Amino acid sequence: MRHTVLRIAVACSFVVLAFQGLTGAQQNRAAVTPAQVKTSIAIDAATLTPDKPVIVTVTIQNLSGAELEASSICSFDLRNLSKEVAARKHEVFGDRYWGPVNISTGTPQALTIIDPEKEKQGVIVGRVPENSLHFAKDETKTFKVDLTKLLWNPVMSSMWPDQPLFKVVSKGSYALSFVMSKKGINVKSNEIEVSIK
Repeated sequence: MRHTVLRIAVACSFVVLAFQGLTGAQQNRAAVTPAQVKTSIAIDAATLTPDKPVIVTVTIQNLSGAELEASSICSFDLRNLSKEVAARKHEVFGDRYWGPVNISTGTPQALTIIDPEKEKQGVIVGRVPENSLHFAKDETKTFKVDLTKLLWNPVMSSMWPDQPLFKVVSKGSYALSFVMSKKGINVKSNEIEVSIK
């Protein structure tokens, strides 16, 4: 009986240690804040047309003063700058669009399907994978992304983005920005005014 109690106590200790290790790993992957990273974007041409790539350069700087593991959902945001939108005091469907991106590869960020049975019924149940970027102390990383290769939808849509840029975004003037988000904390880049033709 005494040996059984000892085995249970040892097993419980291992479970506690494993949980503490997991908790420590999760704490290291906490949401990045504007005090830890600075993002900025530049674009090759401010007029976007369907016949040319739309290349955006994303720069992410580690300001934390130490090594940093930045884990977040990355996306581009297009905010409509029309007078009609500016005159309204509230946002409506089509005022803003977003295109999630795997910033490491420059490809559209896909959902991780967590219920394949519901997917067969036409109901998508998924989880958004986070981009994990490791920075050395004071390191700056630069990425190039072609916005025409991403998938887009209105921010207010209930659908995960699934349309090409020029198919879903209306013509007009927009403020383009890059956003890293996690747990309600957003790190947003500068905005660049672009025109969609």
